Amino acid sequence: MDASSLVAGSHYLEDLEEPTASQPILISAGYDQCIKFWDVARGEARENFVHKDSQINAMNISRNGSYLAIAGWQHMRVYHLGVSPPTLVTSCDAMNKNVTVIGFDKHCRWFYTAGEDGFVKIWEFRTSLHCRRSFQVKSAVNCVVAHPNYMILITSDISGALYFWDLRRDVSDVFPNLDLDIFEHVTCVDINRTGDTLVGVTNKGKIIVWSVSALPESGAASTTGLTLQQKSKVVAHSKYALKCHYSPDCKYFASTGADGYVHLWDATHVTKPRKSLFVASDLTKAVHLEKMESRWVWDCAFTSDSKYLFTASGCQLRLWNLETEEMVRQFQGHSKTIACFAFREGRHVF
Repeated sequence: MDASSLVAGSHYLEDLEEPTASQPILISAGYDQCIKFWDVARGEARENFVHKDSQINAMNISRNGSYLAIAGWQHMRVYHLGVSPPTLVTSCDAMNKNVTVIGFDKHCRWFYTAGEDGFVKIWEFRTSLHCRRSFQVKSAVNCVVAHPNYMILITSDISGALYFWDLRRDVSDVFPNLDLDIFEHVTCVDINRTGDTLVGVTNKGKIIVWSVSALPESGAASTTGLTLQQKSKVVAHSKYALKCHYSPDCKYFASTGADGYVHLWDATHVTKPRKSLFVASDLTKAVHLEKMESRWVWDCAFTSDSKYLFTASGCQLRLWNLETEEMVRQFQGHSKTIACFAFREGRHVF
């Protein structure tokens, strides 16, 4: 399927105007220490609250849309959604250094955190907050993504290694030889829904695709039973690559970078982008660092039909039609750069 056919017949935005529609949840946080809840159909903030503790480095909405987890300097918080304002469920202020990664398991029984202290931690929170187990890597963690079975967490760190941590048996594999340049490391990874392909981006602007395969039980090379084999590697961005995400239909994945671009790639044939969005096109040439960073596309998120894409760059969120490559919504309100955002097809309406 050609990328130009992705949006054919889509009525995503029109459907959101229906009074009975289940509203998606779009939440952003910036260096202005403000968390904003957005009305996607109208492009307006419908809820705001100030987070005074620090900037927010990462956030995640649970799969059922009931919880919001946020991570910042030496702390994390979990809020219950569906009420206005969201209520605090649990928190921890005794974390080490910056917490840069946070995410839920698919049944909302636990969540994970990771950060600059080099630890990945599993937390139970439904009755009381409890760190069930932890896993230490060599250096600061860049990214954690759950395998589709949610029994293995895949981690990248700034040493340039990837790790597979099997939560059932509490064993792990490390993959240190990823054919990277000196000082190059994987900044973000994502895995497709069948669990057989892993994509990553690096601080040198490259995309790497690996096949993930199961080893025979007699294989001694892996304790988790999985192995990596590089399939392709291409230069994707002229500067630091920040994030990569598969579309829900897994036919494409998107990469974002400090060069102001979002590229859409064919998941089965990674040679050159099928689509490219220059998100920073409305910005003048940057001179000051703050303006330079406003060109960075910090993250992106697909809608459930894989036909629209949210991006975060500068002080704005934008929603793009992937067929026409046109911006169809702009979400303005943050006074400083947006550090992270989370999107989930919703269950609750405030």
